[in-house]
Amino acid sequence: MPIEETFYLFALLPRNPGARKIVKANPKYRRTVDGNDALCFKANHKSKFPGRLVSIGRLAPMNDVVLLDEGAQMQCSFSLVPSGELLLEDATTGHHTYLEWRDKNDKKRDQYSLQGDPRRRVIPLAPSGRIVLEIGTNIRFHFVWQVRLDQASVERIRSQLARFAQANLVPEQGMTLDVPRDPRLAPTAFEKRTKNTPEVPKEYDGQPLRQIHVYKELGRGAFGVVYKAVDLATGRLWAVKECKVPGKGEDWKAAFKREVEKLAVLKHPNIIRLEHHQGWSPGRPVQIFLPLYHGSVDSLLPRHHCDELPAAPASWIPTFIDNILSALDYMHGRGIIHRDLKPGNILYSGSHDRPKSFCISDLGLGVSEWSVDRHRIAGTVVYMAPETSRRGRTSAASDVYSFGIVLLELLGIYCHREGEPERYSVSAWRRKLRLLGAAARDAERYTDKPASRDDEVPEVQVAHSRLKSLVDCRAVPRALAAVLEENPGRRASAADARQPLKTTYSGAAPALAGRPREADRARERDVAPFAPPALRRRHTGGMTVRTDMTGRTGITRLTGMTGRPRVVRFDLPIRAR
Repeated sequence: MPIEETFYLFALLPRNPGARKIVKANPKYRRTVDGNDALCFKANHKSKFPGRLVSIGRLAPMNDVVLLDEGAQMQCSFSLVPSGELLLEDATTGHHTYLEWRDKNDKKRDQYSLQGDPRRRVIPLAPSGRIVLEIGTNIRFHFVWQVRLDQASVERIRSQLARFAQANLVPEQGMTLDVPRDPRLAPTAFEKRTKNTPEVPKEYDGQPLRQIHVYKELGRGAFGVVYKAVDLATGRLWAVKECKVPGKGEDWKAAFKREVEKLAVLKHPNIIRLEHHQGWSPGRPVQIFLPLYHGSVDSLLPRHHCDELPAAPASWIPTFIDNILSALDYMHGRGIIHRDLKPGNILYSGSHDRPKSFCISDLGLGVSEWSVDRHRIAGTVVYMAPETSRRGRTSAASDVYSFGIVLLELLGIYCHREGEPERYSVSAWRRKLRLLGAAARDAERYTDKPASRDDEVPEVQVAHSRLKSLVDCRAVPRALAAVLEENPGRRASAADARQPLKTTYSGAAPALAGRPREADRARERDVAPFAPPALRRRHTGGMTVRTDMTGRTGITRLTGMTGRPRVVRFDLPIRAR
């Protein structure tokens, strides 16, 4: 529901004689609410004070709501911040503006009171028991939202308010929304860095604990919950991951903090930025602050039809390849492995139809390569590398294999159902290999390799066998086969795979299908080193070229999978909804 010019955002209802005088003295904003006169303000109101929504004080030329005998020349103001949140700021030097927020049980919540220097607080777009604004000692209002506060409405309203905030922005006179440093805060409101802390951004040092209002839960797992929350001091929206280890008390915090601080120094545009962390003191929940994104790659997986040929890749596939392999190369170069790369742990910005960039998230399982317990199984089963599912070993090469499976799904070549023999038979898989361009003789020779008694995760071994057959039967381009190599020692690194895969799926190279003749192999090395199989084939100078049903030459757009894979251990995707 768009906010029209006649739409009112909030009202101040008088609750004592002093407040009723103010309402009577300001007829421009007077309106009846619940049978009483009140001060009401539109969402797109422009204050006399540049950059503010509403300004309150005794000085008429600078204030919208003019106070009478009591109050300061500049008392307080309401502003819309870039996220679309509403912020109240006290403009007095003697702290003569007060905000009291009570929940539905009429319990006062101190985190919502004006704090910091300057004293300010976000008033969340959420239901409450009662919100009280006091000016001096004799003026008392109830703050009441004039908009619907259900989640769907709040998202639409916040988006419109953010546009109003941008239109009302006056850079040279705007407020600074950094986390305030208040020298009067008690020492317990800060968290000191430990002597073992490595080099981290200076802005982490000596910051006060951030206080948040939780809007909704975004995800939940064995080791914590992710919330969409607003920082009450700045109005910035975050994904806040609240971590816990069941049955471990406080003992786990020291080791976990060291790992978090290693991840905090990672600076790469395609790795989610760990902005802030807190709660390491005994009795506090550990909270990790992360930016919000539009969604995860889970939502970009197109519907998959196992017995149909995929069509042309989405236009953003080369960007996906470049972004994620660049991020993996950066991580692996610093000895960090992810161990649970999957669509739910890759986020994107931009719209669902046109993602602009991709980012690796959820490094909760990511650890230093030299400190990993190589015999501890972690990650989602269907994205595990063979060395992990069989021997429990994990390395940088394991992340590359997981990436390869994600790319197969995005291209529509494979889905996890095809790796389950009870759902997709051997004969069906042979037909799939032929459909993808494998030679009929090679496809017919395929048999599922059974799991051995020593395999750590036996139920995924058939899937590994079938993925290996894609490589052995040349049913996928060589660039893609390189990241799906069963032997981690021969598997391409993220750096080596990046450019060949981008070239393959950029649409610039002609596509080859099936098993080429010797003469064709020579041309393949010189002309089209990496290309997917064809819908229909035609031959030009001994070289196979793909042509789809519409007559276009090149790669056809691919479809993906549906359903959820079973997991051995997983952490939480962080997404904005």
